[in-house]
Amino acid sequence: MEEEKLRNDLLQWDRKHTEYLKLVYARHKQDRGFVNLIISLFLMESELEHATSWLLKHHIDLGQTLEQGQVDKVFQKFGELGYWETQLHLLQILPNVSTSSKQMAILEPHIRKLFVSDKKFVRAASYPAYLEIVKRFPELKNDFSDSCQEALIRESASVRVKIKRVVEALRTHTDSV
Repeated sequence: MEEEKLRNDLLQWDRKHTEYLKLVYARHKQDRGFVNLIISLFLMESELEHATSWLLKHHIDLGQTLEQGQVDKVFQKFGELGYWETQLHLLQILPNVSTSSKQMAILEPHIRKLFVSDKKFVRAASYPAYLEIVKRFPELKNDFSDSCQEALIRESASVRVKIKRVVEALRTHTDSV
């Protein structure tokens, strides 16, 4: 019953105004198994992928966490996402959740491909997400550093800002290891 109410609320979203999704979150956050309901809808209903990924990102942004099993379920779908907004949300979530080395290895080729996405927000978010992979697999550092340097030449100013932060974090991470 709770899943059906949440599903119906999400189907009414206009795909633009996130204030509506904030109200949906506030209305349902006390529901039993709320995060699991979101994840279930995310995995099973492609038309709700965008709304549910936004809710997951909002949940994390509010300082909440996901259990390892929940993270694994969400990111197992990464290579099959239908909306660029969903890619963006998951890229933004990745640095803020605990992931296994196995999961990071699976995500690596998918995130690398997004360095050349036709959506600049996705490109910008792909670099900080990939940095998390490099932290887990230091052998990727030099190749990633080269990719960052190339992107600093070809990218728009707004994307370069993100990449510069990643380059600095990469340098700092390398210095501390």
